Amino acid sequence: MLQKNLLHFLSDKKELDIASIYKHLNITIPKEKKNVQHYLKQWKQYGAININLKKGTIKIIDLSLCTSHSNAAPRHTKPILTAGKVEDDFTLIKDRYSLPEKFSFGATQEIKEKIWGKSQDTYRQDLKKEFIITIDGEDSKDLDDAISIQKHFFGKWTLGVHIADVSYYVPQNSILDKEAYKRANSYYFINKVIPMLPKELSNDLCSLNPKENKRTLSIFITFNKNGEVLKYNIIPTWICSHYRLTYQKVQAIMNNQTETDPVLQKNINLMKEFYKILYKKRINNGSIDFNFKERKIILDKNGNPTKIYQKDRLDSERLIEEFMLSANQAVGDFLTKKKLGLFRIHDTPPPEKYKDLKKFAAKLGVKLPDIPRPQDIQLFLASLETSPLKMSGEVLVLRSMAQAVYHRENIGHFGLSFPLYAHFTSPIRRYADLVVHRLIKFFLFSSHNAKQPYTENELDKIAQHISAQERIAMEAERDFFKIKAARYMKPYEGQEFAGIISSIANFGIFVEMEGTGIEAMIRYAAMNDYMIFDEENLLAKNKRGTKIYRLGNKVRIRITKINMERCFIDAEFIHP
Repeated sequence: MLQKNLLHFLSDKKELDIASIYKHLNITIPKEKKNVQHYLKQWKQYGAININLKKGTIKIIDLSLCTSHSNAAPRHTKPILTAGKVEDDFTLIKDRYSLPEKFSFGATQEIKEKIWGKSQDTYRQDLKKEFIITIDGEDSKDLDDAISIQKHFFGKWTLGVHIADVSYYVPQNSILDKEAYKRANSYYFINKVIPMLPKELSNDLCSLNPKENKRTLSIFITFNKNGEVLKYNIIPTWICSHYRLTYQKVQAIMNNQTETDPVLQKNINLMKEFYKILYKKRINNGSIDFNFKERKIILDKNGNPTKIYQKDRLDSERLIEEFMLSANQAVGDFLTKKKLGLFRIHDTPPPEKYKDLKKFAAKLGVKLPDIPRPQDIQLFLASLETSPLKMSGEVLVLRSMAQAVYHRENIGHFGLSFPLYAHFTSPIRRYADLVVHRLIKFFLFSSHNAKQPYTENELDKIAQHISAQERIAMEAERDFFKIKAARYMKPYEGQEFAGIISSIANFGIFVEMEGTGIEAMIRYAAMNDYMIFDEENLLAKNKRGTKIYRLGNKVRIRITKINMERCFIDAEFIHP
């Protein structure tokens, strides 16, 4: 993607300055004079929009601020604000991706009028006295999931996963529903959230806050001692969460580092024991598990970053992950049997991407099959555990993967090695889960001849839309991190850092600075050498071959420039 500033060409002349436009777009002007349509087509490919030849107006919009390493064509066409003021950071991203922050009058009015009914409550089972807890991040306010556990004789277990019954409060085709569909998910920006639902719902009525009676859709799954599913049951329920716990608090309990309620201690110990059974089974079945560190940013009240660091995943986080995966698998099975659903699918690696991984593995003496199984990828990664090329292999595996999306037809989830999988556990922040809840309720309670809540064509349309919105959310959240990372590094211009080569492209080398997850770029053009990019082997080398840079190499760099308008962190290598 081109790196260019926000430019506006406003002209009253009949003939526009073609040469200037090509110059600012940073593309070569055709030697032969072309017709107007050719110019327009080419300009649009590079971000030029709102073209009105009669008025002589062309707007060229920069869509490259804080871009990733992708070469994908621009998709968003909102003007970008300057990144000069910290108070504009959130607005910049919001406008760039056309994210709707405020809800309509109609949506808020529906909440005031309490458009939801009480008819479904007659089906609810009362679990308010059951020992049920939530475990979330410290700052989380939209608590959609709660859990309970029972250990039986002969090694059997019953896992209870209790999910906020958002579909009760958001009737299908209501204004609330239409706005939730448009957003498709919540957007998280460190210290700000653009919720899929108004806060009256997401943080209050639907959120499973402690000591409050809440409507939920619960799934109880019975397992044998090896973590294999014996049966499951989905029912609408009332719950009252006993504790609102954080991952840090639960980790301390798991490590016996804090005194707590004996009943809570007992339940956490049981959950810890059972999650390890589930995790072992999933890995043995071939699930691909990347153990990447999470990047965290601490902001002050004005939005200035005060600390950036990386953290390992806690066992308490893995516990919740395993329990949610189990619930989502069971729901995937339920919908498959009903022959109508919205599934979370992950296809096998596309051949054009997979071939590079296959070549790389062959050079290391590992023969990958033409059509891989998840187990093949998992074993390959395990073979690299102590290799200096571990990072190169992990990057190639990630690049070889298809993108996980939503789809009406289930083909399984390759990365997780699940034959059946749907999203059920986060209806406050994901529209897919809300659709799944409606389908479940229809199959549980509707008569045989009742009209289905969604047609196949409607599910196809929903799947396509929410998959696209999910990608936008990921890009927007990543860009917000890059803005804050650039702000954090600005005072460190001229200083040295240890790092590891995290990516190599045809224009430069990216280095992830130790302990932060922040990337700086060393451009080939700024290096006092002629550099060659070897894409097949994921390395860069000088023409003489005396300097070779590989993924995973430990290096030292000096920050040379922080460009706040583009969120670039430029650096140079420090050679001994």
